[in-house]
Amino acid sequence: MPFGFGFESHHYGPYSAQLTGALDTLIAAGLVEQSIVELSFDKWRYDYGLTEKGKRLFESVREALEKSNPNLVDKLADSVKKLEDMSIPSVVSLAKECSGIQSTPD
Repeated sequence: MPFGFGFESHHYGPYSAQLTGALDTLIAAGLVEQSIVELSFDKWRYDYGLTEKGKRLFESVREALEKSNPNLVDKLADSVKKLEDMSIPSVVSLAKECSGIQSTPD
């Protein structure tokens, strides 16, 4: 399933200004929350999760999709499960592949 965002090479891997803008909008709307974890000096990890408001909206969208197109909901659930089971390097490679970014050998 394509990501739907364009990515470009960046310091730590693929970066999407479109995805960043979408996340900023979701955070401003109170649907997603961001937490920042300091990993070491000058290195951080950004974690994102749905707020209670975001969870309620997700459930209403899921219910509407199940009524209109139950196969789509199953396909999305399968795709999410596959992404959850992938290692981070594999997800990065997939993002690069979907965006047409050439991977460089280590």
